[in-house]
Amino acid sequence: MKVWLEEDEESAEAFRVELRGGELPGRRKQAQALHESSLLGKAEVSSHKQGSVRSAAAHGKQGSLLVVLGEEGGFVSAHAWADPALLVRSVEALFLRLQPAEVRLGTAGKWRPYPPEGALFVRTIHSEQSDFQQIAVGEHPVYGRLLFLNGETQIGTSDEPEYSAALASAGLGKNTKRVCILGGGDCGVLREVLGHEGVEEVVMIEIDRRVVETARSFFPGVVGGGPEDARARIVYRDANDFLTEEGARIASGEAKGFDLIVYDLSDAPLAKASLDALCGRVKACLAPKGRIAVQCGSALPMYTRQLKAHRAGLERHFRKLKLRELVIPSFLEQPWVFASARA
Repeated sequence: MKVWLEEDEESAEAFRVELRGGELPGRRKQAQALHESSLLGKAEVSSHKQGSVRSAAAHGKQGSLLVVLGEEGGFVSAHAWADPALLVRSVEALFLRLQPAEVRLGTAGKWRPYPPEGALFVRTIHSEQSDFQQIAVGEHPVYGRLLFLNGETQIGTSDEPEYSAALASAGLGKNTKRVCILGGGDCGVLREVLGHEGVEEVVMIEIDRRVVETARSFFPGVVGGGPEDARARIVYRDANDFLTEEGARIASGEAKGFDLIVYDLSDAPLAKASLDALCGRVKACLAPKGRIAVQCGSALPMYTRQLKAHRAGLERHFRKLKLRELVIPSFLEQPWVFASARA
């Protein structure tokens, strides 16, 4: 097994990642970060400090990690003696807590900006700037092929079925016939919804045609036959605008409400409309007793405030709110939170 950072490559059984810049933690936080991120199996963590250099080491059943940090940078050394994949995951989880400015693989690799979403070991195979966002596709040694929008991981082929099923199933019921998906350009949720017995119509609202086209080209297994299904319709437009106009049509009797609206948007739409306004627009487009299903993001402590805001907004507009946490390994910032509620 290999580990890579773009064109730089090393064995996943023993590798080193150097880092510099950022607000690197002190000795205690460094050791805590190593303890929390290690997936090596009951790892013993020790820490030391000599002058301005601090180090922490974790030794477990699957391998070992050594972190050495100075005032401006340092390195992480990793060795696996059982499962290299766990070692790769541990290093990425550790870097999420260290948050350096730049990283490089080995001592001779090229320095690169640290990706804010934490997908460190990626080799880019496609990148483009669409009319709306940066779209990229990368290969990962553990998670397979990844889709990124503006640097944020959308799906990984290793666990996309779990994500799409968790989001779709949160709101699907025996009486679900008409479904609207907000976002979801990778078409994974569309595929899952169409596989539910009783669904007669699915409308997917995606602002960026190039996301769907990229998914078709690089993720055919994720897309499946969803876009060609006679029950499916993809509308390329802004989700907020669609909800506003569709809500008016439903209020006037020109259209029927949806039994389920699945929120699979990135954070970008929330910058255009407040969460309260968005929830209000969704509710106006639901049939009586209709449901909303939402992916609420990470449950990590750093996102507690954001998660509370999502929950409060949902509770103001809907009832019978249910939350579920699920580990989606390729998202790194796990566990991930899924919510469902009734109109």
